[in-house]
Amino acid sequence: MTTTRVTLCVVLGTLLLSGLASAQDHEKKVKRSDLAAAVEKAVVEQSQGSTIRGFSQEKRTGTRFTGPS
Repeated sequence: MTTTRVTLCVVLGTLLLSGLASAQDHEKKVKRSDLAAAVEKAVVEQSQGSTIRGFSQEKRTGTRFTGPS
């Protein structure tokens, strides 16, 4: 019984970690100079008084999203 539980925990943990790793594969860091003009304009307008640490680009269901990270 104990061996079954340990095996189950190892399998579930592996699946969880592989799912997290694949979710992060779709996100990449981008430089501010690489942002589209409309995105840059929105960043300037919306981030007044804020500190932006970086930008990332993510692709979900074929659509690309870019924003501060």
